[in-house]
Amino acid sequence: MNRSNLLIVFLLAFAGLNVPVPASGKPNILVLFTDDQSFETIRALGHNDIDTPNLDRLVARGTTFTHAYNMGSFSPAVCVASRTMLMTGRSLWSTEKIFRGADAERTAGRFWPQLLAGAGYRTYFTGKWPIPADATLAFDVASHVRPGMPKVTPEGYNRPLAGQQDPWSASDPAFGGFWEGGKHWTEVTADDAVGFLHEAKERDEPFPTCAPRQRLQRIANDPDHQSVREDLEARLRRLQERMDDPLVRAL
Repeated sequence: MNRSNLLIVFLLAFAGLNVPVPASGKPNILVLFTDDQSFETIRALGHNDIDTPNLDRLVARGTTFTHAYNMGSFSPAVCVASRTMLMTGRSLWSTEKIFRGADAERTAGRFWPQLLAGAGYRTYFTGKWPIPADATLAFDVASHVRPGMPKVTPEGYNRPLAGQQDPWSASDPAFGGFWEGGKHWTEVTADDAVGFLHEAKERDEPFPTCAPRQRLQRIANDPDHQSVREDLEARLRRLQERMDDPLVRAL
C-alpha cells in the first residue's frame, strides 16, 4: 500500500480572522481536495524539487497528517474511490457498491453536503466530479462540474504502454485538453471558488465550500512543449495572485 498525505484542508473561520462569523454561530468550512497528491509533492514536507507555495502556507499555519495511507481503489482511477469515500464517509471496502448506485445514495440524502445543508449550511462545489450522481442536486450551488479528464477518450487511459508511443498529449487540441475554452481548468475553478466566497460573505448562512483542484498534466521536457510550459507557468502565476485575494488569505 502506497503511503501518501491525503491533503484535505479544513479552514475554519473563527473570531480574530477578518471574515465575519455567520449569524448562526457555525464555522465556515473550506475543503480543498488536491488531485494526484502524494507525500512527495509538497515542498514544505522536505521535498525541494517541487514548488508548492500555497500548500506550504497551509502546512505552516495548520496541522499535517504525515502517516495517512491511500487505501487503494476498486478502479484504475484512484480518484473515483477517493471522492466516493469523501462524499459518503464510507471506507474503500464499501464504496464500490455505493459508487455504482451513487445517485440512489444522493436521492436518499446521504452525501455529506446534503447532511450539512440539513444543519443550516449553504453548500457549494466546483471542480472534478467523477461520481455518477448529479452534483447540482447534491450541493445548493455547483459550477463548472468537471469530469476526470476533458473530453474523455480511450487514448487518455492505460498509458503509456512499454515500447509504444504515448497516444495522448495534454497539448493536443484534438483532445480538448485542460485549456479548452481558453482558460486552464484550475484557473476556472479558482475563479469560481473565490467568487462564491465573496458572495457568501454577504449572506447569513455558514458555508462549506468544496473545491477539488484539477490535476496539472505533466509536460515532457521536449522543445516542442516549450510554449505549453510557458503558458502553464503564466497561468500558475495568475492563480497565485488569486490565492492572495484578501478574503481567501483571511480564510
